Formats: sequence, structure tokens, C-alpha cells
Amino acid sequence: MLLFLLMCVVALVSAFQALYIERLLAAGRLMAGTADRDTESAVIAIADYRAAEAGYLATGQESAYWMTRADALASSMSDVITRESAATPSMQARASFEEAAGALEDLSKLDRRARALVKDDQRFVASDVIFMDCLQAANRLAQTLTAARESDRGAREQQVTRLSGVRLAAIGGSMAFGLIGAWILLGRARGASAAEPAPVAEPSASRSLSLGPIHPNPVPVTAAPDVNLTEAADLCVDLARVLDSRDVPALFERAARILGAKGLVLWVADTSGALLRPSLTHGYSEKVLARMKGLQMDGDNATALAFRSMQAQIVGASSPAGAGALAVPLVTATGCVGVLSAEVKKAKPGPDTLSVAQMIAAQFSALVAPGDPTAQAHAN
Repeated sequence: MLLFLLMCVVALVSAFQALYIERLLAAGRLMAGTADRDTESAVIAIADYRAAEAGYLATGQESAYWMTRADALASSMSDVITRESAATPSMQARASFEEAAGALEDLSKLDRRARALVKDDQRFVASDVIFMDCLQAANRLAQTLTAARESDRGAREQQVTRLSGVRLAAIGGSMAFGLIGAWILLGRARGASAAEPAPVAEPSASRSLSLGPIHPNPVPVTAAPDVNLTEAADLCVDLARVLDSRDVPALFERAARILGAKGLVLWVADTSGALLRPSLTHGYSEKVLARMKGLQMDGDNATALAFRSMQAQIVGASSPAGAGALAVPLVTATGCVGVLSAEVKKAKPGPDTLSVAQMIAAQFSALVAPGDPTAQAHAN
């Protein structure tokens, strides 16, 4: 009962944690989009600013109007630079924004010089300042703003990626805890049913004397599980904490050892919706792997059937000395994304082996990348 309550508490905490991280992800994406649009608007404003400066020299135009327009654009760019420099999580972007602020100040100084020349009716000299000096300063401003935008975008994308990894690890950890808890509860239920004494006939006095004392409540003998549950639990925890794909092949090799598998393959559905392609393998030679191109999803085999039915499949050996096999679907909230197939050393996989294979498949379902048949890694 205590274990069940603990499982409920962990599930509730995991749900709130997932919701909180999801809100952080939404807020991060919103802030990233807003920052990107603000910086882009500042880059566009540079062109408008240059057009306003050209209006100083236009015949028949009120230069005062264009000067007011330029002041408004400069103020808008300055606000964006100040705001995004304070909000960006990237030190490189902050340095670029500070450089952009200096470029804007240089452009403003040149603009004030051009205005003074226009007011003194020295339009020819003012045109040199506007179309040469101001052009260089504006180009520098555009370059620094573009660099700041790219650096800020990259840093924010990294933040979102890290949060996504934390969310995935949290969900995987709660799944592993739930599966392990369910396994323990199931084992206790089996032990309780096996412990119930069977009715026996009352022995005669002579038989009691000849056979010795009779125990009315014999101690039940529980068969050892086919797999090491402690190692399986440790593997599920490690899979839930994976953040680097380079760690996956070693964990896949551990899964093969725990299941007692001579060969283990992680099949992933490709984007065509017709094939299952091997993403991770263990125990097969290069010659066999070269022939292992893909399986038709509508094929007549246990792996394809497990994918279509989303139910585990067990294949027994044709002889007691042969090897059996099992195929476990990788089921997610959006459907089946692949299959974990194993060729085991026993003629027929036991129920414990199948249960642990389902636990491991549940962890790998959160790590696979559907539709990427080229991203293959061999564990051996």
C-alpha cells in the first residue's frame, strides 16, 4: 500500500513538473520569437533611416519633416538595442549589441553634421556626408545587428533544447519508476498467491511415524526470474537520463546482455510509412548488417506484426536447442514509432524476459528519431 501511494505521489509530481517545463518552453519560444522580430525591425529601420536622410537633399521637400522622421527611427533602433542587449542570454550577442550601439552613435553624429550643412545651404558637401560617410556607418550598424541577432537566436535555441532534454529525462524517469513499481507489486501478488497452502489429507498415525513430522504450512519455493531485475532497473534509470546520443550504443549493449540476447535490433519507422529501418544493432556481423536494409511494415514477420498491432510478439525455436525471439513495439503518445527485436539464447523467451524487454522498449521510445534511416549506430 505504501509503495502504491509513493507511485501516485511520484506520478503527480512528474505531471506538475512536466507542465511547468512545458510552460517554460512556451515562454522561451515566445521570447525568442519576439527578440528575433525586434532585431529584424531594427535592421529594416536602418534602410528607412537612410531614406529619410536622402530626403534632406530632395528638391521641394521639407527637410524638417525628414529630420523628425530620422529622429524617430534612431530612437526606435536605440530602444531595441538597449532592450535586447539586457535580455539576451548570449555574451557574444551582448557584445554585438554594444558594438551596434556605438555604430548608431557614430551614425547620429554624422547625421547631425549633415543637418548643419543642409541648414547652411551647403547641400553638395552634405550629400558627401550622407551618401558616403553615413552609408559606411549604416552598413556597420546593419552588420553588427545581424550578428547580434544570429548569436541571440542560437543561444535561445540552446536554452529550449536543454529544457526539452530535462523534460524528456523527467518523463523517462517517472516512467521507469512506475514500471519498476508495477513489477514489484506484480511480484508480490505472485508471491502471495503461491504462499496459500494447498489442502492435504489427514495422515494416519503409522505414516506419521514412518515419514517423520509433517509441516502443515510448507515454505513455498519461488522460481528465480529469467533476468536480473536490479540491472534492468539501473538500465532504465540510465536511459531516462540520456542527453547525449553518443551514450546510447553502450546502453543498448547493456540491454542485450540483460535480455540474454544473441542479437538485438532497434527498428525505426521511416518517413515513407512503408519501411522499418535498423537504427541500433548488437551482436551481428558486418556481413549480416550489410543485408539488413529494412523491413516492410506489412511484411509477414514478427517485427512487422508487432509494429502494426502494437502488441509484443514471441517466436519459439523450432527445436529445444534453437534460439527464440521476441519483438516489442515502441509505443508513444502519437503511436508506434518502431520495434525492439531480440534473438534470445533460450528456445522460448520467458514472461520475465518479455516484461523487462517491454520496460526497456518504453525507455527507447523516448529516444528514437523516426524518419532518419541514415542515423545508425552499432553497439558492437
